[in-house]
Amino acid sequence: MRSALRETLQRHKAFWNMEPVDQPILVTYPVPAEGPPLRGPAMRMPLADGSIAFEGMLLQPEMISAQRLHPASTRVSSGSLEQLVQAGPTLATTHAWSKIPWVEAIMGCPIRVMVEADTMWALPFLRRGWTETGPYALPASEAWMGKLVEVVEHLVKHSQGSYRVSTTLMRGPADMLAAAMGDELMCVTMYRQPKETQRLLELCSELFIRIGRAQLERIPRLEGGHVNMYGIWAPGTSIRTQNDSSSQLSPRLYEEFILCCDETIAAAFDYCVLATHSGGFLQNVDVMLKSESMTAIQVEIDPQPFGPPPLNLIPVFEKIQNAKPLLIGAGHGLTKAEFEKLLASLSPKGLYVSAAIKQPC
Repeated sequence: MRSALRETLQRHKAFWNMEPVDQPILVTYPVPAEGPPLRGPAMRMPLADGSIAFEGMLLQPEMISAQRLHPASTRVSSGSLEQLVQAGPTLATTHAWSKIPWVEAIMGCPIRVMVEADTMWALPFLRRGWTETGPYALPASEAWMGKLVEVVEHLVKHSQGSYRVSTTLMRGPADMLAAAMGDELMCVTMYRQPKETQRLLELCSELFIRIGRAQLERIPRLEGGHVNMYGIWAPGTSIRTQNDSSSQLSPRLYEEFILCCDETIAAAFDYCVLATHSGGFLQNVDVMLKSESMTAIQVEIDPQPFGPPPLNLIPVFEKIQNAKPLLIGAGHGLTKAEFEKLLASLSPKGLYVSAAIKQPC
C-alpha cells in the first residue's frame, strides 16, 4: 500500500478517534453565487427492457438491470489501491443508486417514479396501522433484497480497486415507519398504541440491520475496514442511518420511540453515522447524544428559510463535537466568509466538512 493511501487511512482513523490533528477532513467544490439549484433535471432511469421509466409508474425489482443502472463503461475499468486516493482527503466511492428507496421497497412499500420531480415516492401499505400486520414480521420483499444485492455485486465486480463500494442510502426506523403508514398515522399510533408502535419500530430496526449486513457481506474490505457514503474509511463495518421523519417528534417522543432504534442499529455495526438536517431536527440533538453506540452525527445545513443561518448552528456543532465526531454537509452552499468562520470556530478533531463554496459574481 502506497504511503499516500496509508496516510489517508490513518487520517480517517484519527477522525473516528477524535485525535488531535492540524485540520479537519475537508471536501470543497465551487457553485454559483446563488447556490446550486434546489432540484435537479428530470429523472432518466433506464430499465431492463431498454425503455425509460415514465411518470407515475410503479417500479418493480424485475424492471431494474444492474448493468443499465450502473453501466461499467462509466466506471474506471482498471486500477489499483493507489488510485483510491482522490485530490481531496476522502476515498472514491459509489453505491447502489440512491434515488431508489431500497429500504422502503424491501419493507413492502410500492415505489412510484416521479420523473419531473427527479425522485421516487414510497407509498404506504399499512393504511390502518398496526391492524394490518402482526407483531412478528414485516412483509419484506426478497425480490427487492435480491435486486439490491445484485447491484452491489455488480458494482464490486467492476470496481477493480479504482473505487470503493459503500452501503446505499438507507432511511432508518422512523422514516421506515412513516413510509409504511404515513406521517400522520405514525404520530397518532405513538399515542394510541405505544407498545405496538415500539414493536413495529423494533421490526424496522431488525430489517435495517439485515439490509445493511447483506450489502457489507458482499463488499471486500480495505485494510480490514469499510468506506462509508462520505468516502471515510473505518477499521470495521461502517454504515449510515437517518430518521428525517423524527423532525415531527418532540424530544420526549424521540427518546421514547427512536433512541432505542438508534442504539440497536449502531450496536450492530462497528461505526455508524446518524444523518440529520439543520431544519426541524436539532430540537432532538440532546436526546440523540444519549446514544452511547452511535459513533458520529452528520448535520446537513439546509438553505434558508428551511433552516437557520449557517453560523447560528455553531453552538449546536460545538455541543456535538464535545461528545462525538461531527460531519457537516453544506451542499446548498456557503459563502467563503461563512466557511472560514465555521472552521475557525470548531475544533479540527473529529470534524469532517463537505461544502459547496459560493463563488462571487
